[in-house]
Amino acid sequence: MIILARMTYLAQNLKALRKQKQLTQAQLAERVGVNRSVIGAYEEGRAEPKLATLVLLSRLFKLTIDQLVLAPISAKGKENQELLPPSIKVLPITVDRDTDNELITLVPAKAAAGYLGGYGDVDYISQLPRFSLPIKELRQDQSYRAFQIDGDSMLPIPSGTYVICSFMENWKLAGQNKSYVVVTKDDGIVFKRIQRSQEQSSFTMVSNNALFEPYELPWAEVLEVWQATALVSFDFPTETMHASALEDIRLKLGELQKSIDKKG
Repeated sequence: MIILARMTYLAQNLKALRKQKQLTQAQLAERVGVNRSVIGAYEEGRAEPKLATLVLLSRLFKLTIDQLVLAPISAKGKENQELLPPSIKVLPITVDRDTDNELITLVPAKAAAGYLGGYGDVDYISQLPRFSLPIKELRQDQSYRAFQIDGDSMLPIPSGTYVICSFMENWKLAGQNKSYVVVTKDDGIVFKRIQRSQEQSSFTMVSNNALFEPYELPWAEVLEVWQATALVSFDFPTETMHASALEDIRLKLGELQKSIDKKG
């Protein structure tokens, strides 16, 4: 296993900057001393340059390494601040030493508290379990993480389910009522559906379970956003379990109505 940090915007920036300078992949490869196929791998996100090559690229394009790696470059060759989230973190990932394929890091429920302090720490991430799933639905150009959810706010998805998520580099684009795992400063790791707020500076966090009210999450509280891609559960659903869950919800709603009637 190899632990490294994914260079967030390098692939798209390298392609945009090369075209801006009207260079072919072969011409760029010659200037930095690598094979043409290597430049192709950089631009497709299948490989990342060593530090010496990264320095040569930054000098060639007259950018700092931070600008080349951590900020999206617009068609005019400048950082596009409009698309940047409030903060950008370099994402630690694990790679299989034999295949060079990125592994899925698992964050069990019991590790959720520690993840808040270690999500950007290479040493911490290297201690978490990891695995691979060689299935076509998981793209090679995406970084995935699996979170074990806790609680019943997202029923009928049961507590204890493992949610496999893809990393959102620009989480300002999250929304459309899709499901996400959001790492927050104060609320920890939450699994919710996200709706875009009219204020454009926060998310409306929505639970599947109607007993939980939606709430606003300011962008300033967000550390990471992961879009839910797949579910792995060992709590296999049955007709009896489904009926029991519905009955539990019905009883809770009945208790809530009685409470409202008494106050009225």
